[in-house]
Amino acid sequence: MLGHAGATGSPYTVAAVAGCCAAVPPSALGPVLAGTLTGPDARVTMRKQAARLLERLRPPGAADALLGAWRDHGLHRDVRAAVAAALRRVPDDPRAFAALEEAAGAHASEPLLRTLFQANPDEYAPAVRPRYAALVRLLLAAADGPGVRFRGRRAFQTWAGCYAGGFDDLLATVGGPADPAGDADLRILEPLVAAEVVGTEVLDVLARLLPAARRLAGRGDLVANLLAMRIAGAAGGAAGWPDEWRAVLDGLRRSPHVDVRLKAIDVDPDA
Repeated sequence: MLGHAGATGSPYTVAAVAGCCAAVPPSALGPVLAGTLTGPDARVTMRKQAARLLERLRPPGAADALLGAWRDHGLHRDVRAAVAAALRRVPDDPRAFAALEEAAGAHASEPLLRTLFQANPDEYAPAVRPRYAALVRLLLAAADGPGVRFRGRRAFQTWAGCYAGGFDDLLATVGGPADPAGDADLRILEPLVAAEVVGTEVLDVLARLLPAARRLAGRGDLVANLLAMRIAGAAGGAAGWPDEWRAVLDGLRRSPHVDVRLKAIDVDPDA
């Protein structure tokens, strides 16, 4: 069955292989799937299926076979994406995440990045989540196309609460009036503020944007709204607002170039 599926790539045969492999003793299955994954004569569809089956059935040597395929610099990019999907599901092997971190380098491709951005924190034990969050942040920097960058930002929004690497670079980008990436990175900052992962640091960002408010009205408006969200959730309501928040809010009210829509920002600063 494997030989026929590998030679023809028939979707029906490739799908049928999964049912057959489930009935094969693991000791015999591992070498056959490994050979199919790395064999030069197998069709791409069957090699992708072999990667999925190695992860799903976990015969002896499965991780070694996946890592061996990953190290092949000539590996078809769609097969590499399938191998990456399999490796991200074996976090118990420390070599798996170490290999995936290479995906931000020479191996980066849109199918690969899309595959890795699909992971969800619920799939991993709490101890593993910070490392995968760091991987998502690393891969986001390698995402070039607008579509994959959009998915990367959405992925990092999901993982941001698990990220332990700090957000200085993100805050610098959003707060840099001359940095064109700031508008896009602001979309990452928004859920961080809402989840209180990022707090008063947004004050510094807003202070850097205000002098350029005429040119950056949209970004200044969004950052101001983030600040209002943060203030609205502060304990004690208006009476509990820190003095620096009151000062920034008062400055925003006086600015003709920043249109702040949230009602929280319209509270009398002397109230």
